[in-house]
Amino acid sequence: MNELLAEVRQILFSATHRLASRDGIVPALDQADPGRLLPGGRIGEGWAWRWRQALEAAAVRNRNLVAFSPWSIFPHGTADFRYSNLLPLLRHADVCCFDEPRDINGWNLHDFKGFHQRAAAVLHQRGAAHQIAVHA
Repeated sequence: MNELLAEVRQILFSATHRLASRDGIVPALDQADPGRLLPGGRIGEGWAWRWRQALEAAAVRNRNLVAFSPWSIFPHGTADFRYSNLLPLLRHADVCCFDEPRDINGWNLHDFKGFHQRAAAVLHQRGAAHQIAVHA
C-alpha cells in the first residue's frame, strides 16, 4: 500500500506540475516569496533567484492533492484496532482532517490514546521532512 500511495502521489504531482508549466503556479506560492520583503541589491536578488529556482523545481498548480483522515484506514463499521498499523500511510497526505470517528466501542483508553499518539507522530515526522516550496 505504501508503494501504491507513493506512486499515486507522484502521478498527481506530475499532473499538477504540467498544469503549472502551462497555466502558472498556484498563486499562494508566488505570493509567499520571502525575498519580496527584502531590499534590492545582492541579497534581495539572491533570494529572488533562489525562490524562482525552488518554484521551478516544485511548481504546482494545486496544493493538497492527497487528503486523508486517520479514520479512513478502518473499514466502515466497527474500528478494528489492528488496522491502526496502517497509520504510517498518513505520511503520503498533503492534508489531514479528523472526520467523525468510527465505532470504537471495543477500544479501551490505552487504544484511543495510542491511536492518536501514533497518528500525531506520523504527521509530525512528515511535517519535519518538508520545507517550503519543496516537493517530497
